[in-house]
Amino acid sequence: MADAVARCQRCGAAPKAPHWNARYCLPCRAAIRRRPRSCATPAERAAILARAGTMTRDAIAAAVGVSRAKVTRCLREEHVRSNARDLAPELVEAVLRLYAAAPTRQGKAACRAAFPDVCIRSITERHTRRHGTQAVVRQARWTGAQVIDAARMAGLVSLTAQARYFSRPHAAEGSIKKLWASHFRCPPGALHGCGAALAARLALPGVQATLITTNQGGVTGPTIKVLWLDLLARLRPDCDPTLRLCVTALAQFQAWLWQTTDSQVIRNTLTEREDYAATPPGLQWSDDAPPDTPIRPRTGGDADPEYPRGGADAALPDDRSDETGHHPRNGQGGVPVRRATRRTHARVH
Repeated sequence: MADAVARCQRCGAAPKAPHWNARYCLPCRAAIRRRPRSCATPAERAAILARAGTMTRDAIAAAVGVSRAKVTRCLREEHVRSNARDLAPELVEAVLRLYAAAPTRQGKAACRAAFPDVCIRSITERHTRRHGTQAVVRQARWTGAQVIDAARMAGLVSLTAQARYFSRPHAAEGSIKKLWASHFRCPPGALHGCGAALAARLALPGVQATLITTNQGGVTGPTIKVLWLDLLARLRPDCDPTLRLCVTALAQFQAWLWQTTDSQVIRNTLTEREDYAATPPGLQWSDDAPPDTPIRPRTGGDADPEYPRGGADAALPDDRSDETGHHPRNGQGGVPVRRATRRTHARVH
């Protein structure tokens, strides 16, 4: 008798909760709170099961004289599915056969003509494996590997290239935006680096820069960005300690996400994902230009004799820039660009 009192009255195995009047163990108490029992009498339970599937739950509760919650809990405890609005199996079978026998792209029209009072779409899309019917996949669920790849390419690869890389069914650039809006809930632009204007004030001359092609966040076309790993290696000695701590944390996160501390591996991956074999829009490349010739993106018009062609390599302003950001060699605040061995990076001259 003492052993029966000490055991849970629901599962009979675990000890009771530490209270003199407790009847259940802690897991059972939590389960009962989440899903209370129906407490229906045998007569009420029999009446509920007899009407299951023939009328709505509100109607069953009114006919038996119990609450709708008691009906729902009783059906759950008996493992009975009750939905009075379910279509008859014979009707579903007839609709599917007619849908499969109809010509291409005429299945729904034929079914609607034969069954005007039946929702054809709910049948054809629910039973996708019967009679050759096939539902339209609106959006596939993101896998863990795809989410990691999307985080790695955030702000570095254009949405068009990401959509081409993932090749998700019935999805384009909008699926990438939706992922960041609903899953990450943060903008992807500054996840892996900062812009050239900010990096020029924080880094020493010679910091490595990366030219990216983006079409997100209101920015379209080539932009220059400095990865956090490259910025950390070339921070100025007089940089604010708090700012240095922030850059260090971002660089550590970038190394953890990419599983490498070599920024060149990241640039090589971006080249493959973005497909730089085709020159990015708005840029032109000159193979006959001298290696030390400063070049910049062209904005239209005739070629500038001082800057012959625009290139796909990027660099940051050196110490010859004044406080306003204007460079003495172009006088318009443009970023001087030096040609490098790879088309996706360069160094400050």
